Amino acid sequence: MAEQLHNQTDSQGRKQGPWEEEGDAGTIWKGHYVDGLREGLWKEYYDDGTPMGEGNYLNDKRQGLWKDY
Repeated sequence: MAEQLHNQTDSQGRKQGPWEEEGDAGTIWKGHYVDGLREGLWKEYYDDGTPMGEGNYLNDKRQGLWKDY
């Protein structure tokens, strides 16, 4: 089984696929980019790995209700 790569860009420098990035105050965001835009479910974690919240993006904009833990 092939390992899924994170934090990849395409030939135009746009973020693509699974991504992990640092947020405010050392939190970690995990989700997917499509053509440089956040898409689908994104989750935020405290620096110790504890879930902080989650919600969906569409065209890089927050959509619907978001859960905070």
